[in-house]
Parts: sequence; C-alpha cells; structure tokens
Amino acid sequence: MLRVAAALACVLVAAAPVSAENDAHGRNVALGRPYTMDPAPNYTYSPDPGDAKQLTDGQHAPGNLWGDKSSVGWPSVGWKRTKPVTITIDLGSSQPIGGVSYKTAAGKAGVVWPASIFVLASDDGATWTELGDLVALSSKRSPPPAGGFAIHRFASAEIAGRGRYVRFMVDDGPGPYVFVDEIEVFAGSEAAARAPRPAAGPPALADGGPAYFAHARTRAGIQRATKRDLATARQRLADAEIDTVRRRFLGATLDTADEALAEMPTPDPASFRAILPMNEAQAAAFAVIGALDAEAGAPSLAAWAADPWAALAPDGAAPASAGVVRVAAANGEFRAGAINLRAAGERPLSVRLSIEGLPGGTNPSFIAVSSVAFTETAAGSPVAAALIPAPRDGDAYRVEVPAGVTRQVWLSFAPRDLPPDRHAGTIRARVEGGPSTELPVELRVFADPFPPATRLHVGGWDDTDSDDQYGVTPANVASLIAHLRERGVDSPWGTARALAFPKLDASGRITETPDTARFDRWIARWPGARRYLVFVNGKDDIAGVPRGTPGFAPAVGAWLRFWADHAKKRGVRPEQISLLLVDEPHRSDQEERVVAWATAVRASGAGIGVWQNPTRENPSEIPAAFLDATSQLCANRLLGKLGGASYWEFFRNQRTATRTIELYGAEGPAHALDPYSYYRLQAWHADAIGGNGIHFWAFADDGGASSWNEFAATRRSFTPLFLSRDDVTGGKHMEAIREGAEDYELLARLRERIEEVAHSNPSHPALDRARTLAQTAPARVLAAPGASEFVWSARKNRSAADAVRIEIGETLDALRGNAGVTPPPAEPGASR
Repeated sequence: MLRVAAALACVLVAAAPVSAENDAHGRNVALGRPYTMDPAPNYTYSPDPGDAKQLTDGQHAPGNLWGDKSSVGWPSVGWKRTKPVTITIDLGSSQPIGGVSYKTAAGKAGVVWPASIFVLASDDGATWTELGDLVALSSKRSPPPAGGFAIHRFASAEIAGRGRYVRFMVDDGPGPYVFVDEIEVFAGSEAAARAPRPAAGPPALADGGPAYFAHARTRAGIQRATKRDLATARQRLADAEIDTVRRRFLGATLDTADEALAEMPTPDPASFRAILPMNEAQAAAFAVIGALDAEAGAPSLAAWAADPWAALAPDGAAPASAGVVRVAAANGEFRAGAINLRAAGERPLSVRLSIEGLPGGTNPSFIAVSSVAFTETAAGSPVAAALIPAPRDGDAYRVEVPAGVTRQVWLSFAPRDLPPDRHAGTIRARVEGGPSTELPVELRVFADPFPPATRLHVGGWDDTDSDDQYGVTPANVASLIAHLRERGVDSPWGTARALAFPKLDASGRITETPDTARFDRWIARWPGARRYLVFVNGKDDIAGVPRGTPGFAPAVGAWLRFWADHAKKRGVRPEQISLLLVDEPHRSDQEERVVAWATAVRASGAGIGVWQNPTRENPSEIPAAFLDATSQLCANRLLGKLGGASYWEFFRNQRTATRTIELYGAEGPAHALDPYSYYRLQAWHADAIGGNGIHFWAFADDGGASSWNEFAATRRSFTPLFLSRDDVTGGKHMEAIREGAEDYELLARLRERIEEVAHSNPSHPALDRARTLAQTAPARVLAAPGASEFVWSARKNRSAADAVRIEIGETLDALRGNAGVTPPPAEPGASR
C-alpha cells in the first residue's frame, strides 16, 4: 500500500558551523576506500554517480548538506524504507581501528539527528564484532546541537578494534531521513586492537544483519529511555526541599541504578514488551520520584477523574480537585470514562478497585475495566494507550500501580436495558491494610436506544485473507478479526490473492479457473461483513493479456464474472465487493491505468464496484473519466488538511446517485497519533463531506515487529492496536474509531428524526433547535482548537465531540417526548 509522499523542501541556508568531538585522531584509513550501501540512496536532490565514492573522498559538502550533490541521502516517507541504512567500508586489509567519525546535518525540514549509529568490524565480511554506538559515545563529550540547523560530526576514539570491513548501521529513530556527507575510520594501535570486544550481541547475531540490528536497537532504546527517566528523577531530586541525609540516600539509589543499567542483559526483541517500568533501573528512577512525592505531602494513594483521550505523562501529579467520572450513553452504545491512580512512596501498590451503586450491583457487567499500560516508543516518548483487561479479585478488580507512575484505569461503559436516568455510584480504590480512596461516578442513560450496528463503513487494510501479511499470523488472525468486528469494522480488506486471476488465452477466455479456497476462507472469517474490499494492484496486463489489446476487457470481464458467480454461492452479493485497482494514483499514467481497468470492470456487468483513492494535491486535476469510472471515491485526510476548504469542497461535490465518498488516513507511527483528533474525528470529517466510510492504514501493519516493542521494528508501525505474533490487545486508538462511528450514527439519526417529526408534528417545540444542531454540529467539532492537529502530545480541546454528541442525545430524547433531566454544570476534572 503506497503512502502519500510529502516532499522535503530543499532548504537553502548559509553555511552552518560544524560541531565535532575532538578525541578521534590519527590517519583516516577509509580515505578513498570503496564501500557498499544498502539500500541504494535515492533522495531527490542529491543522487548522482558520485554517491559510490563521495562518502570516503575527503571532500566536505558546503552549506546545506542535504541539498548538495556531494552528500548522500535516503528518504523514508512513513514506511517505504526498511531500517537501517547500512554502509560497509572495505579498508583493503585487516588493521587496527582507533576511532571513527560520521558527518551529517539536521534541524530543519523534519530532519533529525540519528538515534544510533552502530559500528561493527569484521575480517571476513561474514562474522562481525560490535565496536559501539557512535551516537551514544560521541554524545558523551559532544552532543549534537539541540535547536536549529547544524552540521555535526559524530566522532569517538572509544570505537576501537580490528577489521578489514567496517560497517555503519544508521538508525534514524523517529526521523524520516538519513543523510551523510563523509565517513572516516582512523588508524589505531595494536594494543587497542587486541583489547577484548564483545560479539555483535549473542553469538547467533554475529552476522551483523537484521537480527543484530533488532537486538542492538532494542538495547539502545531501553538504555536511552531509562537514562531519560533517571535524569528526570535527578532533576526532581535537585529541586526538592528535603533533608541532606534523605537526599544522599535517594541520590545513591539513582547512582546504583545507573551503574546496574550497563550490565543489564538485552531481552529477546521478539518477545520483549516495553511496558514501563521496563527494568529495575527504570523502576528505581520512578520510585525516587514517588518518594519525592511523599516527601512533598502527596497522599500514599490518589485517585482522580481523567479525560480518557488526553495524553498522559508517567509522572503526572494529581490535580487539586478529584472531579467526577461522568459518562453519557444510550442503551447499546460504547462510551469510555477513565480514572488515574498514583502511589506516593517508594513501593508499588496493588489496588483493589470496585464500582458500586450503579444498576447491576457491584462491578456491573456493562462496565469493562482495563489497566492502561505505558509503552515506550521508538520516538522516545512513552504513551498510555494499551488496554489490558484488569483481572477480577473477588468483589473487586486488581490494578497494579508502580511507584511513581500514574496508572490510568479505562472504564468502557456499554449499558443494556437500563432505565433512562442519571445513575450515581462510587468508584472505590483500596489497598489491603493500606490506603483507600473513592470517587463519584455518574452514568447518564438516554431514552433513545442505539441501533445494533452503525451505518458508517469502517476499514483498515487488515489483509486477513492472509496468514502471513504484515503482522497477521495463524496464531493471531482469529483474535484480530474478532477485535475489529467488535469495534465496528464492517469492510475487511483482502490482498489481490483473494480474487486470483484465472489462466486466460489471448482473447480473454478462461482456460483454467482460479483456486477459490482463499476467498472462501476469507468470507468464512468475516461472516456478515457489509463489504469486502480487495487491493488488486492492477498492472499493464491481466494474467498476461496486455492492456490496450482486444482481449483485455473480455479478460477482465471473464475474471470478474467468475468471481461474482462464485461469491453468490457463498452468500455474498457482487455489489458487496469493491476493487482498489491502483493505489493512490497521482500521475497521468496511473490514472489512465485506472480508467482502463475500471471501464472493463463496469463493462463486465458483474456488479463489482471500483474503490479509488486519488492523491493529486489539486483534486480538480483528476480526469473526468477517472471520476466517472469510480463507484467509491476516497479522499485523503492529510491532503485535505493541507489543501483546505477547496479540497473538501471538491470531494463533497463528487457524491452522486452512483458514486459515494469516503475518507482515509495513512499517518504514523500510530501510537504517537491522537486517538481523539486523528482517529475519532475522522468520522466527523467524513460526515462533513457527505461521506459514508472511513479507512486507516493499516490495522495489520506492525512495522515488522510486535507492537509491544517498537525498537525492533524496521518501519513505522501503523496498527492502532497492540499486535504480537500470538495475540491481540486493545488500545485507545481502536476505541476512538468505534466512538467516532457512534458519533456519526447519532448525527444521521438526528437528521432522520428531524424529517420524521417535521412530517408528523411540524410544530414540535424542539424542531428548530434540532435543525440548528444538525446543521452546525460537524463544524463545531472540527473547528475546535487543535482538531486538525494529529500529534497526541499537542495541547487541544478534546471535549467538543462529547459536548455536541450529548446535545444530540438530549435532542433525540426531546424529539421523542423524553427530554430527560437537565445536566448540572461540568466540574473541574470531569472525564466526560
């Protein structure tokens, strides 16, 4: 699946000063030596034949490094390039190495400093020895500049050893680019070369390839995150007003943790789960923060109502007011509330949590309780997104609260058959033999019941016709599908193999029918899905019959009529199937290919539709023949954000009696995106342009590693849930998709109810207010501050969608003659 490529502007700047470490010295034995690069460099402004020699030619790029032909660059827009960039220099013979340097630049146009540069040496090019992480070693004495454009040499004499081949594996971290101007390898002493060096991780990883990189990147990521939290604890300790003895004790705790960190073994990247605290050193850092909270007078256990969608910091303190957990929902809806728990002191707390006083008795079955886990990200910012079901412990749920870490508890309300009213209860949190606290909780149930399913189509390139596509495996595919279905996904995506081509002769007649087993299994996995979408990835031929020849259209027709007839036998109407023929077409040749295929699809009479996602920045340039051939036209949300009102107006005007409009997003990494503004509001934006479907790249794209360990991923991860080889765990981002679809349903129901009441009771007192609400609701939500900012960490108003949808609930009740009770004013800290 191709992503929208955002081009990096060639920024012209004056020559910037070069910062460098000065302890690398000696003769540059890499000067003029050959090297290999994997992958090949392909940055728009700098590739030339000289790339094969420029990194060791001793010539330095002037001025703007990445705009100069003498530098070498690799773009990585979202997902295209697999990490790492690997550069291997042949020194010609085995010799002692006394240091290395790597010159690059960052600080403008989205270019950031590399997270790590792993340096390895080998005598034979097959078995490698690890010399160190150049970024970490160089930064001890000369960290790269923190702000603005700069050119920097990462250099260190601590990288020493022996070898003929020297390999640089560059991890760009959260950045989308790798740039390098010059690499140097300095001659070393025989004594340094003979010093013992560890292998490149465990012996099995000494090949210096992808397995080594996952191991090294996991180790480096864990150490960076732990050092970050140790530094935070040290700063908190320095700022604290405590007695000298206590200060020394806590300082010694941090010193011990720092020393122990270097000796901690690297966990297996495949099974490691980067849940905070990840190790004893990180736990010690948070425990010191917890101890300082206690010294400052914080309660040993604090609880407060939380906004479930807001970004959360691990060390976030309790507010002055605990607030009330307020949730409003109709019978049949899913709506979330949340509370935060925090333990002051040096020890974790095991908390027993119970919900009392609401209908259904203690811990009613319509509330699902989950512990929200903080997970570390490759970008270096932990997120609280993973929803791990809290285990039952007698008459309570058990929630573990690490010392010094704010633990959020997610409450998913799904009322069924409850009387419409405002129901009040209490959430109690208690530690056996220890502290306890409680919070009021209020559930408002609307009178107008919610339907069994929402009408908005939801999909996300799950590729569940496969057992081996992206993060889909035989062990997790059933759980993945169940999880998606429970959250309103009704439009599964399949690969081209789901509708395999038959064997055809030159005239387009079928000579051998395709195997239907894959399609049959896919349909069986998704019984009752409303649509089935297939990414065909159409080329210039179908099964060897070229486009433009007399046999092409008959061949497409024969292929689709076969599958339409077979689908009917499996209980699927052909109209439920749609084809993505060419992904994100934005050039004339791609659009012509779509038109050729789509024209043949329509001429086939099979009844199968065409779903297309054009990505021209100016959609008015899309040919009319392309639009006419498309039955489901999908806009891109990022392009709409950049293009503004004219982009959205174009797609709004494309809805016809035979063509629907949908909306998709393809940003990432997923867990850094705001569940509210990016995921939930996608449905509101679809409504605003008259759309009937939303899609996200991609439910199954885990970046090449478990969602629990982004350090091991070779690409950005786009799955909004937590996917491992063996299991599926929910997350806030998927919950936001479900709530967005419910918001969309409420808007649609409001408009339908207005029409019903206008016909049956045109003088109804709530009718004018309902019409105004229906007309203004999407704009009120989408115009709220920060609604178009996708980054989770950005400050914004996340209350607009709930405020408006509660108004809709009240208005629906009023239109049916059940106005309900007037809500009290919101209190500080209220979660909903």
